[in-house]
Amino acid sequence: MLSVEQSSRVPKDRFVVARFPNGGIGDHLSCLMGSWWFARQTGRTLVIDWRGSRFNRDRASGRNCIRDFFEVADTLVGVPTLAGDAVAQLPFSDSTYPPKWTRANLVANAHVGHSAEEVASVNRLVASGQDRPEQWIAFNQWIDPPPPRDEARKLLCELQFTPAIRAAAGRWFDEAVGTRQAVAIHIRHGNGENIGSRAAYWLDAWRFARQTVMNTRTDLHRPGQHHPDQQPQQTGQVAHLRGEHRAHQRAGAGDRGEVVAEHHPFVGRH
Repeated sequence: MLSVEQSSRVPKDRFVVARFPNGGIGDHLSCLMGSWWFARQTGRTLVIDWRGSRFNRDRASGRNCIRDFFEVADTLVGVPTLAGDAVAQLPFSDSTYPPKWTRANLVANAHVGHSAEEVASVNRLVASGQDRPEQWIAFNQWIDPPPPRDEARKLLCELQFTPAIRAAAGRWFDEAVGTRQAVAIHIRHGNGENIGSRAAYWLDAWRFARQTVMNTRTDLHRPGQHHPDQQPQQTGQVAHLRGEHRAHQRAGAGDRGEVVAEHHPFVGRH
């Protein structure tokens, strides 16, 4: 944390970058909310960088897909915000935290993995509300705990879906529900990963049995995308900590597993 002496050496322009986690839309929004909250508490500028997100239909172009889904103003609840396609051209420096965020990694649009220790350290930093001396701070994980409920609500109220998405949702509601009374039921399917007993909600008996066996024998992630310390699950073993997301694992969106019906862009943790 910053001492009085260190504070005098902090660059005038300081940034916190909300990168894309290796997960669903819930992970993306958790990272964004935590980054925004940290920026608000420390007086930093928020940079939203979803160039390499799994939801980006054209990653090779370097487009920042956040604005494909949300209307992002130049300020979000008083926090100066940069969310355009030119984020790769920002003047990144070598003054970064966590240390994995080299200038090259910030310019690139590839996911950068992290350890459980880093996840816990970032969570503590955001919860503390205290700044660090580095000019650039970047997060790409589920951030826990989230901002206070009332503050998170302010952010989400400003972060509106694009007119096209709102119009499509309105058309669907008019056609499917209209003026009729309805009850909405949300069934979690977890993008096909290790979801345990919840698989019974959407798999037939045989596929559920296959999924259960697969859960006991395989890792939660595809080869090359899990944390190096993770090992394949053993029968009866509690699911291993997923360092790619946060310190305390709970089932939800992530990398696709063997059994999955189809991929829906906005399926994730809620």
